[in-house]
Amino acid sequence: MSVERGVELIAALKSFALEATAVRFRCSDSTRSGLCRDDERIGAALRDLRAWHVKENGGEAVMWLGEPQQIVTEVRFIFPDPHVVKINRFVPAPP
Repeated sequence: MSVERGVELIAALKSFALEATAVRFRCSDSTRSGLCRDDERIGAALRDLRAWHVKENGGEAVMWLGEPQQIVTEVRFIFPDPHVVKINRFVPAPP
């Protein structure tokens, strides 16, 4: 993926965080962090966490947010017009 495409996808992610009413979040959290309690918490995570892994797979954008080798907040959406954004927070397998 080009740097430009990665930046475009991250910009789309940040816009979801600011306008959480434009999309529906489908959220799961195996860490018990409370991320999935409401759209406000999800939006805050999307705004505040840094994307460190971005890829496109069959028209779907997949991003991992947070810090490498720590708790991962995965975001999946169909670009450019997502109706549902899938959020999954988990502890990654050891390296």
